[in-house]
Amino acid sequence: MANEDTTVIEDNQQGVQETEQVNTDPGWMSAVSKETREAYGEDMRQYANINPILTDYYSLKEKADSSIQLLGENATEEEVANYNEKMGIPTDASEYELDTAPKELDPEGNVEKWFRETAKGASLNKTQAKAVYEAYNKLQEDGLTAINEKTAADKVETERLLRAEYGSAYEGAMANSARILDIAGEGFRSWLNESGAGNDPRLIRTLARVGAMISEDSIGKTQATAKGTARTQAEIMYPTKQE
Repeated sequence: MANEDTTVIEDNQQGVQETEQVNTDPGWMSAVSKETREAYGEDMRQYANINPILTDYYSLKEKADSSIQLLGENATEEEVANYNEKMGIPTDASEYELDTAPKELDPEGNVEKWFRETAKGASLNKTQAKAVYEAYNKLQEDGLTAINEKTAADKVETERLLRAEYGSAYEGAMANSARILDIAGEGFRSWLNESGAGNDPRLIRTLARVGAMISEDSIGKTQATAKGTARTQAEIMYPTKQE
């Protein structure tokens, strides 16, 4: 009998504890489903009333509404448009706000056109595209500056070397070289300047030698050999083996 009384007492005590546990729940929790109370009851009991929970909920909702969700594989056109708008991705490549590159880097504007299309294809936003384009142009400008500085330095060094070689005949040798450049035309002269080959002392020596072989009066005319046969200017510059 004593054992039975003990069991009843223990059961009653457990029931009291369960009742006390239930009674510790804030009154507003009675409107919450049993499943929710079981899952989140411990956190919910921290709030004496529901107002702080509602405040937190709407604060999180506002952040979620303004957040940018990644697009899924089956995203609709509207979802893509909304995503691009929030990300700052323009609808057309012409909407990128880019600083114009120096003319010497992009004289026809083809590089800028290519970059705009590439940026749009990569879904860059306006800020990203502007930063990348500026960095690209800066790299090109630095490279062009380095080339120009090297070309100028090479020119000074070549002149120093040739003046030492020719001495007082330097000016005449340069005049002979320039005469051949005039014959070759602007296309050849432009190539020499653009490639840097115009500062190569080996080429200048060669042009000077050829120029020395051709007097100004003989340009476009013919010269007679000792045998009295006529030779054209091309034959003088590029002689063939004689019998």
